[in-house]
Amino acid sequence: MTALSRLLAADWENQDLGLDHIRSRTKLMVEFLRRIALWSDAYDVPPQRHWPFIDLGTYVAPDLRAAPDVLDRLTEVETYLGRYEARRAAEAALHWDVVKGAADLPDLPDPYEPYLLFLERGGGFYIDKGLFIDFYAAVPMKRPQDWRDRKPVPIDPASLDAYDTA
Repeated sequence: MTALSRLLAADWENQDLGLDHIRSRTKLMVEFLRRIALWSDAYDVPPQRHWPFIDLGTYVAPDLRAAPDVLDRLTEVETYLGRYEARRAAEAALHWDVVKGAADLPDLPDPYEPYLLFLERGGGFYIDKGLFIDFYAAVPMKRPQDWRDRKPVPIDPASLDAYDTA
């Protein structure tokens, strides 16, 4: 499934889904931050204002971009993506689909997979005072170096379900 098809197929209407999966969504956001930090380090991505919702594809393979008509399809779920940061990361995931299919990449985990799972398990988020990623739980927006050496979080379906039932 492509990032676009996953974004369009997410159960955006189920408001309770985000609360039902709060623990797994927290783990997914932490893993997203860890992976973005790893890729940022591998490609010497400079610190930037929009960390962690950056478009890694522009650093990995700047000539490989999602087609404009693919990006335009995000308008179908724009209401649910909410604020600008969620939309920015969704666009980056769409560009990454093109990059990962055509570029020679290092042996690092897919940076946007945890983000897509996060959205699929309960929708968007907002940035609280520039310090936290908030979605009924809050994950601090630390610097990339604070995330890159963290232990990987398992994000397979069984692990995600187990987090939520714990």
